[in-house]
Amino acid sequence: MEVSKKISIFAARMKTINSHYIPMPEPRWLIVDPNGQIYEQLGTIAVVVEKGNNGIATHSYPVVANAIADVYNDSQEDGLATFCSLAPADGRTLDDVRLEDCFRLCPTNHRVLPYLKFNLMAMKFLSYAGFENFDLAQTIDNLYGCNIRLDFPKENEQTIQLTMSGCAGVVYLESDLGGLYFAIPLSSPVNGNQVEIDSDKILLEAVNQAKAYQKINPNYKFRFTTAIESLQDVIDEVNNNFGNYMDQEG
Repeated sequence: MEVSKKISIFAARMKTINSHYIPMPEPRWLIVDPNGQIYEQLGTIAVVVEKGNNGIATHSYPVVANAIADVYNDSQEDGLATFCSLAPADGRTLDDVRLEDCFRLCPTNHRVLPYLKFNLMAMKFLSYAGFENFDLAQTIDNLYGCNIRLDFPKENEQTIQLTMSGCAGVVYLESDLGGLYFAIPLSSPVNGNQVEIDSDKILLEAVNQAKAYQKINPNYKFRFTTAIESLQDVIDEVNNNFGNYMDQEG
């Protein structure tokens, strides 16, 4: 749909004061939405809307094209590879996802994602957005499908230290951003301040995320630790059963 028509739809749906289309300069960037879908961002629609007695607000919506793998000359002549984007010039607006809900990955002409930036993306979508729509393994597949190289730690033995973190009413076992990032739901509030811990669900989510990282390095081996005494029994149970679950297919 043309951008002008999209702006008209926004105007009809909200009390719009003004709208602007802002094209992205070259090289454009690849972005990922909370569902793990990757797009090339062609531009942004900025919509200024009324907020009643609270004044006005600006909402930004990405205009995108489906990201596809670049065509490139890999003859390695002079050690260089020539990239060209195949994204169409006409895009569509993600009107159900705001720009701030997405994450900028990398330019289309330099498709490399360091693991620290990957960790920030995982933290944004796992810890903050929740686990309902974001599939870590599928997102990694999508990154590879767009020829994005993941620059991750080479060591096969990965020790993951977990601490306790809270967001949106859920308590997480969370690792820091210095290694492979894990965010595992520990408990949800029940009857006020009481919590209910399901060790089986904790183990399953740890295994799912570990298997996702093995798409990057099949030789990764994981051991979980914690400095929090109250978490030690949970961590011990995860470590004691982790290997058996990792060896299972699927």
